[in-house]
Amino acid sequence: MSKKYIYLLICLTTSNSLLAQNFELNPFIDLDRSICKEPDKHLTLQSSGFFEYIGAGEAKVFECGKSAEKGNEPCDKEPELICRSQHSKQIILRGQAILETANEYVNNNPKLKNKRKFDNAIKSITENINSWTSAKTTTDYIPSLERETIFLSSLLPKEIYQTINSNLKEQHESKRAKLLAEKKRKEEEAKQKAAQLAAKQAAEKKAQQDKLAAEQAFQDKILTYYFVGMLLLIFVLSLMSYLGSRKNSTT
Repeated sequence: MSKKYIYLLICLTTSNSLLAQNFELNPFIDLDRSICKEPDKHLTLQSSGFFEYIGAGEAKVFECGKSAEKGNEPCDKEPELICRSQHSKQIILRGQAILETANEYVNNNPKLKNKRKFDNAIKSITENINSWTSAKTTTDYIPSLERETIFLSSLLPKEIYQTINSNLKEQHESKRAKLLAEKKRKEEEAKQKAAQLAAKQAAEKKAQQDKLAAEQAFQDKILTYYFVGMLLLIFVLSLMSYLGSRKNSTT
């Protein structure tokens, strides 16, 4: 395994970890809403076929997947698929929660009028969860698990949906509160360390300045003594010269 590949893997892992943490720091998104912007998109020409792709409408198809020659390859950089890939863990967990709730509801109500609709929705979301769980590339997220989660949520009675949604929200907000508290603690700790470092650097700078000032004062003092000494020497020599000339003149 090359160093370049290892570095890329570390960057991707770190990026996904940060994105997951950012999601957990944000308010809870209800199960009848999506994390990514375009949950209805779930078709490419390769995944669906020509007639289904053309007839599905703009809201459901990925424009990047319209080429029969290139297939799904151009969709590697599709923002919606990148979002799904980056938040796949959270989206899968939300889908599993709705799936478990729906299965329990259907099992407890065998004479449902819309049981076939439930069965089809449960089958579809199960396939999507399995597909996403084994996904290895960005294009593996073309099937929209969020679309299936939102649809299955809409089939559940309001009170049952609200119960599972409230439970997940409570779990999310509890974890979010702890993360925010920890984030605040780390920020305060970082501020304190920064303040301590700044104070230490200021003290070191002042000590250095005081040292330089003392050295300069000492040098100035030495120079002053030197100049005074020179002046005294010149005065003494001048005086001796003057006295000598006076003595010679009197003799």
